[in-house]
Amino acid sequence: MRFFRKSWKYQVTTVIKYLFLILVAIVSLYPFIWVLISSFKDNNSIFGDPFGLPVKIAFENYKEVWAGADVGRNFLNSMIVLYSYQGMEKYIPFHIFFFGNYDSNPCTFDSVCADFQKNRINR
Repeated sequence: MRFFRKSWKYQVTTVIKYLFLILVAIVSLYPFIWVLISSFKDNNSIFGDPFGLPVKIAFENYKEVWAGADVGRNFLNSMIVLYSYQGMEKYIPFHIFFFGNYDSNPCTFDSVCADFQKNRINR
């Protein structure tokens, strides 16, 4: 109850801040909620009453989109690209470090490791 021990000015500004944040949250979330509610409507309901609640919940929209847009394949492609990038993100900096920090051209991986150890010990 430390809030009530503060001055009235602090309490008023805190209440105003929270009211503003609640308003921003409502304004930000409303489009997402509207799209979610509209996704359960059929075409006639969307064009007839766009802001109303669905009279009949239609899951056929999701079936059509899943089959027509090939969502499963697109999701798989996204995962392939994601994991490929993550692999390169971890692999490439390792090689940039080893092959980019040399005055001479290393011939083998052993010479790279030896130069790395030598530079590490001398620093």
